[in-house]
Amino acid sequence: MPRMICRIRHRAGEPLGLAIYPAATLMTLPREVREMIYEPLLIDSSPITVYSEPPYAPDDDEKARIHSRSSKFPHLALSLFRVNRIIAIESASLFYHHNTFKFGGRHQPTLSYINVHPKNTDYWDALYSFLYCIGPRNRARLRYIEADISRPLPVTKDTDGTVSSLVTDSWMRKVHARDQHKRIYPPVHDGPYSSLVFDDVSPAIDAVFRILGHHGFKLQLGLIMEFGIWPRLYSEEYLSGWSEEVPDHVEAMRKRFTRLPNREGERVEVLWKGGGNKSRFIWSSARLVKDGWEIVGVQDIFGPPTELDSRINWRTSVSFTLRRKGISSL
Repeated sequence: MPRMICRIRHRAGEPLGLAIYPAATLMTLPREVREMIYEPLLIDSSPITVYSEPPYAPDDDEKARIHSRSSKFPHLALSLFRVNRIIAIESASLFYHHNTFKFGGRHQPTLSYINVHPKNTDYWDALYSFLYCIGPRNRARLRYIEADISRPLPVTKDTDGTVSSLVTDSWMRKVHARDQHKRIYPPVHDGPYSSLVFDDVSPAIDAVFRILGHHGFKLQLGLIMEFGIWPRLYSEEYLSGWSEEVPDHVEAMRKRFTRLPNREGERVEVLWKGGGNKSRFIWSSARLVKDGWEIVGVQDIFGPPTELDSRINWRTSVSFTLRRKGISSL
């Protein structure tokens, strides 16, 4: 039974009386007012890191920092999800609609394109797990996701379709998921790799775009590349970086699974974000445009974020955003 409130009622020309009525509760307020209450409790101005795995073996202090409660987001009142069904739906709708969800954030920038850690830090599998767990209602509310994506792992494809790669510092080979997709591009790698080596295409890419689908709000998926590494990185003397194998596959899956029912574009927009030496980027930008990339924005970096490597010369570095243009063959 709701709590009752008793107030003295006084009207001109009438004797004093008592008015008894139920006390106001959160559920008696209009939904617009309730959402104004939820906003400061559930919306973060910074991206919310859902999953992050360091691309190196952390020491004990680093493990404690990564897994400590303070590294989560205690300032958000996620306990609202457990109050009752109505408040859970309303608060979850606001939480997933207005926040940016981050996967990764542990890229280690470097000045040298050779000094790349061999551990692959793509987060396609973690992203799919998150999308699967939050359910279709919350997936439809998502608008902003960011995920780290590393330079693709070089793999070989045998005549029977088996895809494998050499294990670092070992003679053994790791077998990957069977590749069902036709290879379009030759490999683009530093060093004397075999002509049979290709950029690995994760099968989780298909799963991510399939589960996102075409129902829901427009969603921006930002793929954060390692510092100094981007597709078809050109300089005066060599060609390195990625091929367009992974970007074209991402674009194909985006068009295939997220195209709106009215055929007016796709629900998901993919932006490729990165950074690197200014002169190297300027040198390769013309070829990027020629090879089907749109340069959305370029900005000088004037100071290093605290988590980035102090060896980088920020006065000559830029951050940039790319969009893969549609290709008729996709």
